[in-house]
Parts: sequence; structure tokens; C-alpha cells
Amino acid sequence: NLTILKMNKKLKITLITLAVIIIVIVGAFQGLKAFVGSIHDQRSCEWANIDNIEMHAKLDIPKVIKSDCNYSEHTNTKMAYFELDSTALNTENYIQANGLTKMDDTSQVDSQKYLNLDKNFTGDLAFYFRKNSYQLENTYILLDTSSHKLWVTIEYED
Repeated sequence: NLTILKMNKKLKITLITLAVIIIVIVGAFQGLKAFVGSIHDQRSCEWANIDNIEMHAKLDIPKVIKSDCNYSEHTNTKMAYFELDSTALNTENYIQANGLTKMDDTSQVDSQKYLNLDKNFTGDLAFYFRKNSYQLENTYILLDTSSHKLWVTIEYED
């Protein structure tokens, strides 16, 4: 009878320990899920800006030297501009990995869609472009490989 009580006590301790471990794991998972959701829902240019842009535009933003961003609550649109570190960027791999397509005609570029884009293009510009549309959300990506500048515009759906 004493052996059964000891086994029950060991079983109780094991079950309690297992329950605590499961609760901690589920809590950590829920916390991580809430954190990622918070980044996804972020609209400002202050906190988690690059992560939010990467999530919505499905784009990897490499090492940045300088950036600018503007969010319009009225249009629910975020426009961002990045000067990329050319020493840390393999342009060919970047274009391929992010599904960018070369633009043959820069007259197709709508300068109103991009932050800090000078519409008077000069010099040897090599633009690569991608537009994504999902439900009511649109993202526009423009990369100038000659100057290592990247523009991303997100028209949020909600």
C-alpha cells in the first residue's frame, strides 16, 4: 500500500511538472504570436518599420545606410525610402531572391507612388520593379541598382 502511495505522489509531481511545462510553452507561443501580430498591424514609421514592410511587401530589406518613411492615415499608405549598403549587397542575388523585374522604360515609374523619388531621372538608372496585390492591399517595390536605392510603398487593406 505504501508503494502505491509513493507512485501516486511521483505521478502527481510528474503530471504537475508536465502541466507547468505545457502552460509555459503555450504562453510563450501565444506571446510570440501576439508580438508578430503587433508588428504586422503596425502602421507608424517608428517601431518595427522594416519588419512591417518586409511582412507586407514580402521583401528582404538588407543593411540600410539611410532611410525615410511616411505614413498617411488618410490614405492608409506607408511610403519608405532606403539607401542600401552596397558593400553588403549582392545585387543579382537580391533581384532574383525578391522577384524583381527590370524596367526598360523609366517613363512607367509613377513618382507620386514613391517617397523621395525625383521624377527628373538623370544618369545611368537601372530600375527593377515588383507590384504585389493581395485582396485590397497593394505593395510597390522599386530598386535602382546604380544608386542602391530602394523604395517601398504599401497601400494597406484595412
